[in-house]
Amino acid sequence: MLTVTQAKRGTRNAQPTTRNAQRATRNAQRLYGAAFVFWLLTRLLVLVHQGAWPWMNAFVVAAARGMVVGDWNDAVRPQLPAVLGVPLVLAGASEQQTVAALYLLASVVQLGAFVILVRAVFPDRMREQTLALLVFLLVPYDHSIHHYRDVPVILASAAAFLLSAHFVGEVSRWRVRSVTAGGTPATATFETDGSTETEAARSRNSASVARSAGASERLSRRQATVLKTITIFGIVLLGVWSRAEFLTFVAVLALLAIILERRRALRLALTYVAAAVLISGGLLLIYKIEDVNLSQASFYTAHTFLDSTPDSWLSPECRADPTENCREADGLAYFGPADLRAGVLALAMNHPLTTLAKSARSAWDNQWTLVGPNLSTFPGIIPFVVLALAIVRPAREAYTRVPVAVWIAVAAVGAQSVLPPLTWAPPHPQYHLQLVFPIVMLVVPILVALMGMPRGRLVALAFLIANAGLSAFRYTRYAGY
Repeated sequence: MLTVTQAKRGTRNAQPTTRNAQRATRNAQRLYGAAFVFWLLTRLLVLVHQGAWPWMNAFVVAAARGMVVGDWNDAVRPQLPAVLGVPLVLAGASEQQTVAALYLLASVVQLGAFVILVRAVFPDRMREQTLALLVFLLVPYDHSIHHYRDVPVILASAAAFLLSAHFVGEVSRWRVRSVTAGGTPATATFETDGSTETEAARSRNSASVARSAGASERLSRRQATVLKTITIFGIVLLGVWSRAEFLTFVAVLALLAIILERRRALRLALTYVAAAVLISGGLLLIYKIEDVNLSQASFYTAHTFLDSTPDSWLSPECRADPTENCREADGLAYFGPADLRAGVLALAMNHPLTTLAKSARSAWDNQWTLVGPNLSTFPGIIPFVVLALAIVRPAREAYTRVPVAVWIAVAAVGAQSVLPPLTWAPPHPQYHLQLVFPIVMLVVPILVALMGMPRGRLVALAFLIANAGLSAFRYTRYAGY
């Protein structure tokens, strides 16, 4: 039995731990609250500056109006944003008001999904979470016309964040269970030093895992399985109902999970795939019930495929003045003659080698548009990462401590940009908002390593200030830039 002195000493030791946990909770709340306020203010600035450029979002409003009158043929694209816009249309909101409301809603959902992802990737690591949020909030891509142009892409990127967070969380729980069973798991989160903060993070993480284990025990296994399945289906519905290329992300995530995590990932991967198949089939069934003319949707996909003909394939006249019509005409020189109402798959199957060549070239064009010199996307990120890895040894070591599950999710997100259907679409940056996640994972380990070096802190600060400056520059440019 414990003596009175031992009991008092245990109580004194527990009090600082409780205070530290409370302080960490308050710090996290302040961080996320400040991020939300900053994000909302910058979204309002985007609306003020870009207000005359609804562009792709105008199709969302048109689809919502079509749904109101029962004409779903105007809603040939995935329709979740249009469904959300129906109450606004019924209330008499104008096109610009509807676009603004949907943009704010989608942006809040996107930030919330990113926070969930950050907390899954960096559990109880406030420094990493703070840097990840700073990168997300400051990169110019999130403050340009590209973030505003297409509300469905914003929601689809949120779904990619959420499913990545779910996958990383599930794999982390497998690691914890293997520890309990006496196994030796891989590192759950990367660590950069043996400091007091790291030890405190380990303690908080262990307490968090213990609380999660206790909560799981209170649920029956069947209830927990049902809850997980509903969560997966909800996330996949959000993604597929927003943008079809989310299916590519799901497929690559499931495939890589099976290859790298093997048998234990099989059930989870099959659940992801089953959700994608069932939801896609359900949407097609709704189209059938609503008597949607799918030939119109097929024509749109074929036209988009031809409109994405690489610039190097275009005639000199079209290169000088590249319109959709001339790009389609030049594309037919490679893929014609063709009936566009037969859809994009007919074009691809009739010219398989040409399709492969076009896909490879378009994939390169997409990446160059996103990480090349374009001041509205991610300029300078890749040179910064390459130089840091070449010069800073702790940065290279930090990369090796990133869990494999995180790299799987990063690879799946990146694959979405270089595989069909996005590689069969014009290289418009607004289709690739989900790439913020890979950028964060490339940059944050380097910034953490630099923060541990006296001169490195200045470099990390300069990187963040440079991105903030580019974002401020974006607000001073004309709307279409």
